[in-house]
Amino acid sequence: MDEFRVRPFDNISLPCHFSFVDSTDGLTFTWEREDIKEEHEVEDKEFYKFFVGLQDFYQFYPKLIYSFKDNKEELEERNSLYEGRVWVDEEEIPEGSLTLILEQVQFSDEAMYICKATNARGRGQRKMKLIVEDAEEPQVQFSTVNDTLVAKCISAGWYHMPKVTWHNRREEDLSSYSTTEILEEKQDGSHRVVSILKYPVLLHEIYTCHIEEDDVLNRPVRSIHKVPNSQAISKVKELPKSLDERIAELNRQSAEARGKLLLLTKQERLSPFISVSPPVSPIPSPPANLTENGRQTIEVYVPVAETLDSSKEDTLFPISGSNARR
Repeated sequence: MDEFRVRPFDNISLPCHFSFVDSTDGLTFTWEREDIKEEHEVEDKEFYKFFVGLQDFYQFYPKLIYSFKDNKEELEERNSLYEGRVWVDEEEIPEGSLTLILEQVQFSDEAMYICKATNARGRGQRKMKLIVEDAEEPQVQFSTVNDTLVAKCISAGWYHMPKVTWHNRREEDLSSYSTTEILEEKQDGSHRVVSILKYPVLLHEIYTCHIEEDDVLNRPVRSIHKVPNSQAISKVKELPKSLDERIAELNRQSAEARGKLLLLTKQERLSPFISVSPPVSPIPSPPANLTENGRQTIEVYVPVAETLDSSKEDTLFPISGSNARR
């Protein structure tokens, strides 16, 4: 099975070709998605219970994301999460190409994608896996700024709150010696960045530049695939059995998440983009709370769509000059 990788907010083409397709006459084809089923052991039973409920919520969404029949695209009964973001070039259909174009990729798009076609000459199916990368290690380049040798990296992906870290071959964190600036920005607020390391740079040294999304609202919710270990399973409280109870609970969690999103948005507007990278991150991190015993807790924000549908998947464009992520 083919696997494709894509960076968040980029576009991706999922190829699908059948030799029996030579025209649109009598042709019916669809694109569907299925969730990626993976299991990993986790200790936090409350975390598990919350995201299992979220996974059940996403399973209400239709699997159908694109449909073509009777020489035209059909818009009914499709997954609303993909509305306005998927299309097929109908001029290429007579050549047997049913390639799906997915625009403005989101972390929730990570999933298995299935292309199905049938006509009088035959029928066929193609299945592929899409993975949405949440980090990258772009190629490091050397240049001179004010007669000083520096190392530079440019993000290929788009980020809302990019976190850039620099290391040398000894894994020492050099991020505090770097500056990060916006290279270009999209209307949705995501942007590409360029980061320059001004630490005494040596040509014979090896430097790595790591860029990841630091905004919890735009990270992949891959944790819904996790299950607790056998000891924790016995302690997990039973989830509501009725569909109405599940929906009511998810609606309550959705309202809380939306309120937190509004609060975070106001905080971002009050905080200007910081171009100089501090030792940990050049971008403000999500708010943290302190419990009575002094322990820090992190709020988990969960994106919830407005309509009912189902699925997730990953994909990434191959990035020219990128280092493999460690």
